[in-house]
Amino acid sequence: MTESLVTNEEKLVLINDRIKTLQYFLYEVELGLAEENAGSSPSPEKISDLNDQKADLESKIDAMKAKKAIIV
Repeated sequence: MTESLVTNEEKLVLINDRIKTLQYFLYEVELGLAEENAGSSPSPEKISDLNDQKADLESKIDAMKAKKAIIV
């Protein structure tokens, strides 16, 4: 394995940026869920899709946090 030219500090900046981006996406999905549930006839399919997206984003955030914990 070759030596990385990226410092641990740089790696942490990249990971934190990725986590922040994923959290923005997660918040967008949460807003979508609130909006869909507030409607007069919420779509079960859309709610299910948004819940799937939410779970996926939460898993990705957890993966980035685990990666970060290895570096710290």
